[in-house]
Amino acid sequence: MEQCAQPSGGGRGNWKNFASTQAEEDAYDYVKFRVNPKPTGFVGSVAHAIKGALGGGILGGHVAFMKAGLIAAPCVFLFGVYMTYCLYMLVTSAQILFRRTRVSSMSYPDVGEAAMACFPNPSVAKWATAFRYSMDAIICIDLFGACACYQLIIAKSIKQLVENTQHPTMEGLGPVLCVLVTIYYAMQFNPSMSGLKVTTTAYSYFEFIGMSVFSMSCVGVVLPIENNMGNPKNFPKVLVTGKIIRIDLKFVVLRLCNI
Repeated sequence: MEQCAQPSGGGRGNWKNFASTQAEEDAYDYVKFRVNPKPTGFVGSVAHAIKGALGGGILGGHVAFMKAGLIAAPCVFLFGVYMTYCLYMLVTSAQILFRRTRVSSMSYPDVGEAAMACFPNPSVAKWATAFRYSMDAIICIDLFGACACYQLIIAKSIKQLVENTQHPTMEGLGPVLCVLVTIYYAMQFNPSMSGLKVTTTAYSYFEFIGMSVFSMSCVGVVLPIENNMGNPKNFPKVLVTGKIIRIDLKFVVLRLCNI
């Protein structure tokens, strides 16, 4: 079958399923119609996936375990597997929609709206626009809320640093040296395993879940990464590789804290 050209008419607010058969769906090569002057390769995509989730949240791993206790340690691995599967389903669904709607790339809300709009049941399809806006709102709450958390973490850290100092100063103390000093004290002066709590309360466990998911999730960047890849078929490998590295780094931080 000839390669299908990208028709006009499909897009935001007007999504259409142009593939009536599986053969027509498979015939559309969405990568061919992408305009990426500098597409990313495998290594660059893995780096973006890691950076999308690796931030201040991973440094709060010991606080998360303090909330839930040592019994929650296996949950970090389980959360990583679960989130990887969810992100894989998201991107795989987006690639199916690329072929069905004859669109070469989509944003996160685009995927949600297109999936609803192309649903065979009209009573579901009519909510496509409302679903799109609800996704936009949830993403804003998630990302802006994360930024607000960083401000609180910075403010609290500065308070702990200067509250008992009459004349605080950071003159001459470079950021690299601060990181090295932090790692040194983390390895030398942390408590031992004895005395650490095994379990806590149910409410604290939910706090642990929120902190752990926050420190490993990259849901807001997976679609942009896929859209800019030179070979999007390699995205599952990118996703798994990035998630394994993030889980390993989280356990490294916990090990530095003797947890």
